Amino acid sequence: MASWKILIGVGVPLVGFPLNVYEQALWAQACQEITNETEIVSVVQTNTLKVLQEDVLKNLNLIVDRYWQQLQMDDLINQVVDDVIKRYRENTSVWERVKAGLIPSDAKELAQRIARDVFNDPRIKSRLNQLAYYISQDIAQRIQHSLSKIQTQITQCLNFALENRIPPVISAIARKDLEYSLNNNLKTVQVEAPTVLPTGTMAGAALILLRKRITDLVVRRISAGLTERIAASLAKRVVARLIPIIGIALTAWDAYHLAKGDEFFNGLEKALKSPEVKEKFRQEIVKTLREDLSQSLDSLANEIAKTTFLTYEALLKQYQAYAQIVEQDPALNQALQRLTVEGKIDEANKLLDLALTLKRLGIYSQLHNYLNSPQRLELILKVLPEGYPILEYTHSLDALYQWAQLVDGNKRKIQQVVDWELYKYVKASELNKQTLDYLLQFSNGEVVKLILTTLSPEELKTLTQIKPALVEEFTSKYASRGLTCLVFYTQINPQLGKEFLELSLEEPNLLKTLCSEKVKQLVKENPSYFDQIKELLLNGSTLVGKLKTFLLMVSGQISPEVYKAFYPSWFYGLITIVGLVALTVLWKVGKLIYPLLNWKRKPKEGEERQ
Repeated sequence: MASWKILIGVGVPLVGFPLNVYEQALWAQACQEITNETEIVSVVQTNTLKVLQEDVLKNLNLIVDRYWQQLQMDDLINQVVDDVIKRYRENTSVWERVKAGLIPSDAKELAQRIARDVFNDPRIKSRLNQLAYYISQDIAQRIQHSLSKIQTQITQCLNFALENRIPPVISAIARKDLEYSLNNNLKTVQVEAPTVLPTGTMAGAALILLRKRITDLVVRRISAGLTERIAASLAKRVVARLIPIIGIALTAWDAYHLAKGDEFFNGLEKALKSPEVKEKFRQEIVKTLREDLSQSLDSLANEIAKTTFLTYEALLKQYQAYAQIVEQDPALNQALQRLTVEGKIDEANKLLDLALTLKRLGIYSQLHNYLNSPQRLELILKVLPEGYPILEYTHSLDALYQWAQLVDGNKRKIQQVVDWELYKYVKASELNKQTLDYLLQFSNGEVVKLILTTLSPEELKTLTQIKPALVEEFTSKYASRGLTCLVFYTQINPQLGKEFLELSLEEPNLLKTLCSEKVKQLVKENPSYFDQIKELLLNGSTLVGKLKTFLLMVSGQISPEVYKAFYPSWFYGLITIVGLVALTVLWKVGKLIYPLLNWKRKPKEGEERQ
């Protein structure tokens, strides 16, 4: 069977977007005539239902016919009829056939029994379930398109209802906000329904809120379980209605013809395969769908209307809060007018949200330092609403401004700062752009927090010379224990820091020694000692290794100062004495062996003369 992604909507025109001019005019007129806020519900409910009925119910015949053909229902019915009739021919006695031919009631009973077996056949039921699935997907898609068409009109209804209930300065922003939102935000559709009004442009918030809530209604009321409901209706109601009709039609056959041998079965087979029966089957499907969907669409339109009214109440409350604070502050009013004139509607709404937030936090006076400085103010607005957690935590607009400067108004960067809560561990003034960019290259925010709690700003600056991936690997093994040590070696020489890091990762048991004060002091005095220390640590643990490192010390490849730092003075003296004794013994042995070797080489007397 073909994929539903190929089947859904193919050949059946989906609804257009947006509404035509006439439909838009009807909506606008209805919204403009709203005199009481409660009328929003009836206006939205009535007009929404009209659109849904027009786009869904009027296309049911086309929808059913399309998927009926796609699933080859006619061929399947013919095949099932053949199989069922064959079975009845083999299992029905001559007497039962005669009775069916002579007695109308017997004919009707047998015909209905056969028809019931045909349309209750597992193959028919399975194909009906598939048909129900495709139809439900198509209908859900059409409902989504229908609701997309009316979102603009619903939002305009909200605007008409609100316009006379808010001050002119807010109303002007709302009108421009509506235009901006319709042009930029209309295509975004999400399922989750928020519990509070989202931040951003006011009409944009209304659109997003409505879109989420309405889409949620579609998912709950229509899409969820739609396939199962349609399948159940088709299996029960359609077949139950269809069988009696077929039985009545069959009893009209001439009793004389029905009584002749297999004539009854031939006639029944012909009737069950007839286009009229199949068309009746399709029409019963359409009828069942229409009955079910009419009720569902009415309920959906009613809930959309109620949701619209709830959104209206939320917006009105928000607008009134805006209006109150604007009326109390001429400087804020002036800044809003400037932004509105410049067409910066998103910024105007962000400023209103910021003003309300500052008032709630009891630090509204801090806003005055920015209202007369458009560039500074708009830099703050660039990082909103993502930057609100910083403001909530610090209770300082200056702190938010410093972070905005640090990220150059970049929303992605400020979001990462907020996600990792970096503002809780360091002040923006303690970082520079290079350092922050370095921290944001890490993949793990917990590592960044560890760095900020362990290192000073100066040490952090040094750490930026090490690749973040290496630092993450290092901290995953040693947490904060080795960070200051890593910085110490990196401060001496970046290459030395890298060598320390690599050695620590390869030999974890060496970290404690490498970070000891005596080793750090040696390396600080002479960075070249690090390689000598590395040699001692890697090869000086065994007796052979100790002798080897001693010889390296004697030969000058390892400094005595480094050697003594790793061995007690008595061991150093002992190994020196042992070494001298060993050399003396070797010298003595050499003196004894040399003459013997020389004697063996002495020529014979006769040979010497020659």
